[in-house]
Amino acid sequence: MAKEQFYNNPEEEEDRIDFQEIIFKYLSYWKWIVGSVVICMIGAFFYLRYTAPVYNISSTILLKDDKKGGGVDELSTLQDWGVLSSKNNVDNEIEVLKSKNLLKSVVNELKLYTSYSLEGNIRNTQLYKDSPLYVDLNYNSLDSLIAPVLLEVQMSSDGKAKVTGKYDDVEFGETITEFPAIMESPAGMITLALNPVAEPVYDQKILVTIMNPLTVARGYAGGLEIAPTSKTTSVINISLPETNKQRGKDFLNKLVDVYNRETIEDKNRVAKNTETFIDERLAKLDIELGSAERDLESYKKKEKITDIQTDAQLALQTNSEYKKKRVEVETQLSLVQYLENYVRGDKDKTKLVPANVGITDPTLLALTSKYNAYLLERDRLLRISSDSNPAVQSLNNTIDAMYESILASLSSVYQGLVISKKDLDRQAQLFDTRIGNVPTMEREYTEKARQQQIKSELFLILLQKREENSLALSITATSAKVIDDAFASGPISPKRSLIYMIAFVLGFAIPIAVIYLRDLLNFRIGNRHELEKLTSVSMLGEIPLTKDEEYVAVKENKNDSMVEAFRAVRTNLQFTLSGTGHKVIMVTSSMPGEGKSFIAINLAVSLALINKKVLLIGLDVRKPTLASYLSIDNKRGATNYLASMEDDLSKLIHQTSFNNNLYVLPAGPIPPNPAELLLNDRLDEMVGTLRKEYDFIIIDTAPIGLVSDSLIVGRVADATIYVARANVTYKKHMEWLNDLYSTSKLPALSVLLNGVTIEKSGYYGYGYGYGYGYGYGYGYGGYGEDKDGNHQHRHHRK
Repeated sequence: MAKEQFYNNPEEEEDRIDFQEIIFKYLSYWKWIVGSVVICMIGAFFYLRYTAPVYNISSTILLKDDKKGGGVDELSTLQDWGVLSSKNNVDNEIEVLKSKNLLKSVVNELKLYTSYSLEGNIRNTQLYKDSPLYVDLNYNSLDSLIAPVLLEVQMSSDGKAKVTGKYDDVEFGETITEFPAIMESPAGMITLALNPVAEPVYDQKILVTIMNPLTVARGYAGGLEIAPTSKTTSVINISLPETNKQRGKDFLNKLVDVYNRETIEDKNRVAKNTETFIDERLAKLDIELGSAERDLESYKKKEKITDIQTDAQLALQTNSEYKKKRVEVETQLSLVQYLENYVRGDKDKTKLVPANVGITDPTLLALTSKYNAYLLERDRLLRISSDSNPAVQSLNNTIDAMYESILASLSSVYQGLVISKKDLDRQAQLFDTRIGNVPTMEREYTEKARQQQIKSELFLILLQKREENSLALSITATSAKVIDDAFASGPISPKRSLIYMIAFVLGFAIPIAVIYLRDLLNFRIGNRHELEKLTSVSMLGEIPLTKDEEYVAVKENKNDSMVEAFRAVRTNLQFTLSGTGHKVIMVTSSMPGEGKSFIAINLAVSLALINKKVLLIGLDVRKPTLASYLSIDNKRGATNYLASMEDDLSKLIHQTSFNNNLYVLPAGPIPPNPAELLLNDRLDEMVGTLRKEYDFIIIDTAPIGLVSDSLIVGRVADATIYVARANVTYKKHMEWLNDLYSTSKLPALSVLLNGVTIEKSGYYGYGYGYGYGYGYGYGYGGYGEDKDGNHQHRHHRK
């Protein structure tokens, strides 16, 4: 039949995805899939059964921003110029709340570095306040722990307890006879005490773990989530996943308490520094004021002054107003000078500047207040970061800029006061000229009185500021107000529906993935469908797998799957060779072990069973095995004729004992020049002569993937059967078949799939149980197959 009649385009077939085939392929493994789903669902059930539920503990608080204020000052100007960075107070406070140091303080105060649980057969039961035993490690040893301290406590009804422990691979233990007790361990002194409100446990071990508080704080920091409820408010929500509801509530409540306490302490630092400064100045002024008062008293006694002349009083009346103003200016000069000396004293820019000391300049007061606020902000950030933090560096730059601004402001205020004083001095000098006749002692008295008045007023101002500072210190408010106390919602994990869904999906996915990967990594032809996708050569048929080791599987009066398969192949072959004179069929394969000799023998038998005179020729002259398979003497055969050693073919042909219509021409002795012998014209003469005597001639040739003998023999054949064997023939070998088909190097080429195992799925496996072997020694290398179908290779012989 023409080639086009059996042509299938493999590229077009690959483009079409047969979803029905894919579905039925995986459905053939339904037992695997069902079993996998059942196992995964059971695993999910036990996972949910023994996994402790996790609850979401949350609380809502309001952050008070004491740093915000109205008005325009030098700070806002610097921010407009980009010198200072504007930080969101809420974001800063959130970072403070999440800081390791703050969380460590919470862990220490609640003693969360110690955890308790009751040993169970499958899962341990966590304990918190209901633990029958309290265990603690001395405080100095906690921060130096490099590994957890693990304890097992077995309590007995007689009040004793057996304690075994392990720390950093060092084991220790002790029997406690009474509680509370202190035991020595490699980690430090451990204190054990009974919980008076909890029931004792005698039948289970109490497992105790003591960890470094910083490690526990880091664990809480990983699960703690803090976020504002909206962008326009200072209300934040704090949430924490916890397996113990009460422990989670205690943690969040204590977190807010510790945060408020530390915030108040930070705020009080400014007031305490101011209090120290005022007390120091009051002590000095008390001495100076006492000295001025004693000097004035001594002067009056010395000069015996009792009253001021009336005319001097009239002259000084107008001048007194200027002097009063000058006294106020001098007071401010003294305060500014004191403050400037304090700021410039040790050049420590991180030292808080005293506030509310009596200076009236509003700009200087605002700068001082903001400077102190940024110093406190820098201290807070240093608790949770280092000097290399961009935020800390930004604050350092801001503090440096504000430090210089304060110095500049102090200088500016001082210069302004000096100018005001000079102006007042000039005005006073005019009136002093008018009262030039006032006695010298009156003027001396006035000077001394003025000194005493300045120091007295300054002393009173500082006393007033000290009271104001004490009041501010006593009424400092908290920074965080609790809106919603900590509460626990329902379990957030594990989610039962999600776990079961994942288990169900995995139950399907795992076997499908395994099957897919197995098929993906299989480089051999698996079934007819794979073979048809790899080649466009027409499919002649399929031969099932047989465990029978007889080489003649097709027998008369036998009706099994093997016989039926060869009948189907015989029918397809007759349809292919429907033309007259088409009777010579060549059988070849890619490599040894694919069953071409088995196919040739049984195809010849099948043809003989329909009363066709059939001749089976062995032309695998390099490794002749056909004669041994049929128990025929191979001493004389086709090579004798081809080598002109025998001219009478009838002397070389054997009639088989099991079928009178089947004749065999064995290969004969192995020649030294197989290729040259097959190229001889006597091959054409031999086949031409035999065509006249036989209805069909089946030629068993060498594998085409090893030698070129089959291509040489192809010139005398009418059709070629290319044998592929399931799970033996490599897919890449089909490239040879496609090349032979496209170049028409072999006549009427068709492919036959051998060794198919028919399963319930309708797909086939491969293999059968007869032996086959080759061993060529003419430059092609050795190849062969043992009786079980395993390839045997030997090294190339030179």
